[in-house]
Amino acid sequence: MLFLDGMYIDGAEGVMFRWIKARTSAELTYLAYTIARGVGHFLERQGLLEREAHDNGQKDYL
Repeated sequence: MLFLDGMYIDGAEGVMFRWIKARTSAELTYLAYTIARGVGHFLERQGLLEREAHDNGQKDYL
């Protein structure tokens, strides 16, 4: 795999690489949670995933 520590920007002077500061562990954890939740909701709408109900009212994906 190739991981860039920045991004390419197409500007008036042409394509340039711009360095971006690495994300914190908390930011990456939040991003992974957000993606997983979105994928779970999508799969649920498609009928491919069901939630499991708990006594406390919370629902988790199986």
